[in-house]
Amino acid sequence: MRTLPGWLKRPPILAAETPKGPWGGSGDEGGGSDGNGSGGGPRNPWAVPPGGRRTGAKPTALDEFLRKARSGGPGGGGGGFGGMPGSPNARALWLIGVAIILGIWVLYTSIHPIGPQQRGVVTYFGRYAGILSPGIQITPPAPIASVRVLDVQKIRTENFPEGSGENLTLTGDQNIVDLTYSVRWDIANPRDFTFQLAQPQETVRAAAESAMRAVIATTTLEQALGSGRTTIEQRVQDLTQDLLNQYKSGVRVQGVSIKQATPPTQIV
Repeated sequence: MRTLPGWLKRPPILAAETPKGPWGGSGDEGGGSDGNGSGGGPRNPWAVPPGGRRTGAKPTALDEFLRKARSGGPGGGGGGFGGMPGSPNARALWLIGVAIILGIWVLYTSIHPIGPQQRGVVTYFGRYAGILSPGIQITPPAPIASVRVLDVQKIRTENFPEGSGENLTLTGDQNIVDLTYSVRWDIANPRDFTFQLAQPQETVRAAAESAMRAVIATTTLEQALGSGRTTIEQRVQDLTQDLLNQYKSGVRVQGVSIKQATPPTQIV
């Protein structure tokens, strides 16, 4: 047989090797190619390495992050991501409860509904700060601010004597008269009423009783029994108001009414 020259045996384009993929050979060659990229090229990162997986290998940072995410963080609470628990624990419940209580306290002590007949006396740490007019008013919460709501249109009545009994008073002509009367009053100045009088009712009663005895002491028995009753009532009202003004009580006397004026039972 005739032998051809070497350059005629095989064209150069046919002599070139089969191109390989990025993970090694095409898998149809011998050369130890097992489909895992071990035929000389870079190994496929997703393929099982030769000899199987290594069970004792140290986990990577990505593996550790995924494990923590699935287990709920370092504490293993479960159900959360990045260490956040899936359900509130006892401490979180306590914090939520305290926050709710504080919120209610702030709302309760900061919002003040003032009625049309009312006024609110505001104090900051016990010092007078102003008067709240009717409407929904807002102040700092307690204990910073305190509000005392007063009914300035309510007419209060003091009866003399209290209950059943005698109220003996000496007249100007040295006679004794048993007087039953009442004094009506309200609040004229909320600030003075709050800070000047420790016992408003007792102060009004003491001033009215003192004024009545002073007026009756300059009145005859006949005038006290009927003829001068209107004059006595007006004089007692004016004198009581003067006494309360001297105390800066913030009280306004609305009127004095003599219900009954009679001689004592022993004299009758």
